[in-house]
Amino acid sequence: MTTINLTRRRVLKGAAATTLAVASGAMTLGASRTAGARPMKTLRWGIVGTGGIANSMAGMIKMADASQIGAVSSRRMETARTFADRHEVPNAFDSWQAMMEAVQAFHDKHDFKNTGGEELNYRVALMAEELGEISSCVTKGKSTEALSEEIADLLILLMGTDIAAGFDLNEAFWAKMEKLMQRESRMVEGRIRVSEFRDMS
Repeated sequence: MTTINLTRRRVLKGAAATTLAVASGAMTLGASRTAGARPMKTLRWGIVGTGGIANSMAGMIKMADASQIGAVSSRRMETARTFADRHEVPNAFDSWQAMMEAVQAFHDKHDFKNTGGEELNYRVALMAEELGEISSCVTKGKSTEALSEEIADLLILLMGTDIAAGFDLNEAFWAKMEKLMQRESRMVEGRIRVSEFRDMS
């Protein structure tokens, strides 16, 4: 297992280095072709995650010409800030927190709290309607872009329901994932199913 993980890490680090080299090389080539026209633009990077590979990537970006890390995000704000301080990154985000702040701003803009937009029955109806839109994308063979937009709509509604009901969806997600990872799976009518199987033989 240790050998597999080490090999995977080396592969990912190599891929990161290759990506950086290609990006930087492309910028340098572009600059040489337009020498004297305008200065080379800085390539700004955003890093998601703060593990060993991300740290290696950050070090390579800092050494590369015309490259700069603009932001880092992590599941926990503390780790994002620690990473940002270590690599002199100007912006650190908890990605979930940033998303929730955007949804909160949307609610505030339209005063959902005082205009019925946060009533739970209403929100359930909106989510049901959105599921219909997602179903339509799938059954009618619409584009991936159309499907992703409808799923994003549903996610925004779900996150808004977190705000409306006053619970912590992020915490609930991880608690539920922990339970799901401990459940068994079965093939039911030709398809995989993960459940507690309380009422199934």
